[in-house]
Amino acid sequence: MTKSTTLKVFSLLIVSVFFAAFFSLLLENAKASGLPAELEKLQIKDGFIPSQSKKVGLIRLIKGSGKLIVVHRPKQDAYYAREGNPVYENDSLHTLDCRCRIEFENNNVIFMAPETHLDIDEVSAGFFAGKKKSLFGMTKGKAVIYALRLFGYRDVKLALKTPHAMIGVRGTKFGAEIDKINMENSIDDLLTRAYVFEGEVDMTSLVDGKIQPLRENEILEADQRGLGKVIFDAAKTKAFLESIISDMEPEKSPFVADEKEPDGIRKWGELPGPGMGPGSGPPGMGGGHRH
Repeated sequence: MTKSTTLKVFSLLIVSVFFAAFFSLLLENAKASGLPAELEKLQIKDGFIPSQSKKVGLIRLIKGSGKLIVVHRPKQDAYYAREGNPVYENDSLHTLDCRCRIEFENNNVIFMAPETHLDIDEVSAGFFAGKKKSLFGMTKGKAVIYALRLFGYRDVKLALKTPHAMIGVRGTKFGAEIDKINMENSIDDLLTRAYVFEGEVDMTSLVDGKIQPLRENEILEADQRGLGKVIFDAAKTKAFLESIISDMEPEKSPFVADEKEPDGIRKWGELPGPGMGPGSGPPGMGGGHRH
C-alpha cells in the first residue's frame, strides 16, 4: 500500500469516526430532551406565544417536575406553558412528566396525566341559545373530563376522538386512556379505554360504527377490531380517577382572567356567562363582582 493510499484510508477513517460520534451525540441529546417524536423537529420557546385562533380557556394548574408544551397547530408555534396561559382552538397540549388542569370558558374542565397528547378542536357556548359544544382529540396518555350539565343549558355536547373510538357525552364526568398493547407505535398496538364516573357516555367504534352506552363505574375498551365488553368495576374506576385528579380539583368555580395582563399571564376573575361580558349572567355563571 502506497503512502498516499494509506493517508486516504486514514482520512476516511477519521471522517467516519467523527460523523459516527456526531450522530450519536444528536441521538443522545434527543433522548435526553425527553421530547415525543412529534415535537422533536419543533422550535419550542420558553415563553407564551399568542394565537390568532379563538381563545377558549386557560391553564389553571400544572403539577410535577416536567413541562407542559402547547403547540398552535396552524403555524406549528410551540412554547413551554405556565399556569395562567390561555389556550385556543387548534391547540395541541403535551404533558411531559407533569399533570395539568385546563378550564374552558364553557365550564368544561380537563385533567391531563403525564405523557398525554390532547388536541383542542372546538369549544363553543351560547347562554341564550342554551347550548354548549366541545370537540377534542387524544392520541396518547390519560385524561379526565368534566362536562357537566349546567343551569340554563338545554343542550350540552362533548366528543373526544381517539384512534379507535368517538366518546360522546351530554353532561357527565368520564375518563379516557390510550394504552399500549406492545411497545410498537402503530395504531394496531394501541387500545382506547373509557371510564365513567358520573352520568352516561356513548362510545362509538371508528371501525364498524357500533355504539355502546356506558354508565357510572363502567369501563369499555376499543381497538382496531372494534368495541369490547362492558365491565363494571367501581374500584378500578375510582383508582383511575384519583390517580389523575388527586390534589388537582378546583376549590371553586372555574375562572377566566383579565386580558390586560402582559405575556399571557392573566389575573383571575369570575367566569362570565358564555356570550356575555365579565360580571354579567346569572349567579354561578359569572354574575356578581370580579375579584
